[in-house]
Amino acid sequence: MTASTAWVLNHMLRGVPQPEYTAAAAAIPQYEGYAGKTGTVGFSENINPPAPYGVGGSDAWYVSYTNNGYTISIWTGYDEPNSSPQIPDTYKGYQQLNRDLQLLLNNGTQPPNWIKPDTVKVLGGNGLMMDVAITDAKDSRTSSISLPPTLDYQATQLDAVVSSAVLPKGWPESEKDPFYQYYLDGGTFPPEVLSTELYLRLPKGGNVE
Repeated sequence: MTASTAWVLNHMLRGVPQPEYTAAAAAIPQYEGYAGKTGTVGFSENINPPAPYGVGGSDAWYVSYTNNGYTISIWTGYDEPNSSPQIPDTYKGYQQLNRDLQLLLNNGTQPPNWIKPDTVKVLGGNGLMMDVAITDAKDSRTSSISLPPTLDYQATQLDAVVSSAVLPKGWPESEKDPFYQYYLDGGTFPPEVLSTELYLRLPKGGNVE
């Protein structure tokens, strides 16, 4: 990989942990040399979750890295996909944990942006919204570094979710579980423990009364 290709990829991935994009909960505004990538595994094509799940799924990742710093990968999910409970769109705990680990490990430093090589020419725009050309590519092309807001994508997908309700067997019973409400609320606080079975499913070290 050339230095120009690496720089463009870094620049694109710097846009992921931004307030309007897919890792908004992992944003660290003071870090210029910080980038990341989200990842999900959705439901099977024959499964349509109930509306509260949005376009959730059974697995969610966030991988981040800092310039001359650390690469961190966080996964959250279930061993049995396509069965309730699933990970709703509102749950961003894995992104928040990743962000907090970056802040801890970088220990008050502010990773600088990657240095643009001379083989990348800025054609227009500025910051994350710029047009560039790679001058050392065999097939030199112009790339516009911009992404549609995540909310537009979700709004489009939610129409299909709400209009169809083909649910797996046992889903309504599962959603009576307070653990489902915990994730639906974004996982920002532990639910009240109503049973030993629920307690065992809480994250290790959670504040449990």
